Amino acid sequence: MNLRLTPQMLSASVLSLGLVSLPAQANTLTSWKFDPQGNAQSDRLSFTTDEEVSPTAKLISNPTRLIVDLPGIRLKRPKVNSALTGKYKSLRIGQFNQQTTRLVVELDPSYGLDPERIKVQGTSRQSWSVVLPKPSQRDRLVDKTEVALSVPNIPPAFVQDGSFGGALRVGQPMQWLQQRLMGVRASYPVVNPSLFVVDLENGDYADVNGGKAFPAASVIKLPILIAFFQDLDAGKVSLTEKLVMRPELIASGSGYMQDNAPWSSYSALYTVSKMIETSDNTATNMIIKRLGGAGALNARFKRWGLQDTVIRNWLPDLSGTNTVSAQDLSLVLTKLAKGNVLSPSSKARAIAILKTCRTRTLLYPGVGAGGQIAHKTGDIGFAIGDAGIVFMPNGKQYVVAAMLKRPYNDVRGRNYIQAISRITYAYLLQR
Repeated sequence: MNLRLTPQMLSASVLSLGLVSLPAQANTLTSWKFDPQGNAQSDRLSFTTDEEVSPTAKLISNPTRLIVDLPGIRLKRPKVNSALTGKYKSLRIGQFNQQTTRLVVELDPSYGLDPERIKVQGTSRQSWSVVLPKPSQRDRLVDKTEVALSVPNIPPAFVQDGSFGGALRVGQPMQWLQQRLMGVRASYPVVNPSLFVVDLENGDYADVNGGKAFPAASVIKLPILIAFFQDLDAGKVSLTEKLVMRPELIASGSGYMQDNAPWSSYSALYTVSKMIETSDNTATNMIIKRLGGAGALNARFKRWGLQDTVIRNWLPDLSGTNTVSAQDLSLVLTKLAKGNVLSPSSKARAIAILKTCRTRTLLYPGVGAGGQIAHKTGDIGFAIGDAGIVFMPNGKQYVVAAMLKRPYNDVRGRNYIQAISRITYAYLLQR
């Protein structure tokens, strides 16, 4: 029988805790369950997250422990330390470090598990389970103190749908590029990255933790730009209408509009252009206000198929509560380049504005001679990112998005994005 018990009712047969009653929080462990399945030949640890995750798993000896790490996931709950009986001693769940939740199933010291018979499974990138063989005294690890367990690569959700939001048919994973981009990480151990690349010619893609939500910084202005031109096409806004710089919308940080007098007015075209060109935070707040506020924009992002793109605060959002993912950015840019999200004239204008982005220290240096990039960058010190459409001199186009966390203002974050940009450009130019 599969019981679900409260913390006060935990038993040795089943441990189950659900967290769905609390408000949704991005990047969290939402539920978990450890279920020794009676007379069955296996036991099971299951867990879900509200964001996509690529777990790692290993088996450690003396005593035998199954350890599952969820990088990028926060527990945001008191740690769990629940005693079990029989061959299992305890289940522990805690915050291993600032960005990683750890689940530990510890066995009685007399017992072990055969690592060859442990299977990590995923029904999606948010729902995982670890199937364990029945513990046995003969399976105690003696010679090996640690064994890494194989974790399957679950395709992104859009791959299962077969298209990038209906704009471009999904092709094949670019395995060489993906492995090469993953290998670059070894040279930048302080960087926690998320990358996604789409070849706009055939839909082939490379994905390195692309479905993980990251602090958006000013990259959030990219989908806001697309939403503005979508409303322009619908006749809801005009380029010449005047937007008022209300005092509550004036923001510090990027841009120069903040230095002008409150209640000044500017054309919508001027305002939305400055939002990208100089990354003006005041201009961004004015556009968010004009488009109906954060709630209306978040609902639209969901309709586009974006899973991690959420505006939670006005700009500047220095604490990183607004989020995006490299996969979301790649999806919306693919829809811009290949789909019908905008009319031809609005598409051309939006791309032209993205080409004016003045910050050229991230993806831009990796674009080869004769190439161009229409993009938007973001930087709040501990998190930076860049996403855009690259136009090669041979007519080929691709989308690239890179989001990462780093030690505050650490130059290695910038260098990492430049390195992956150069590798991607060279690969697709020759492909």
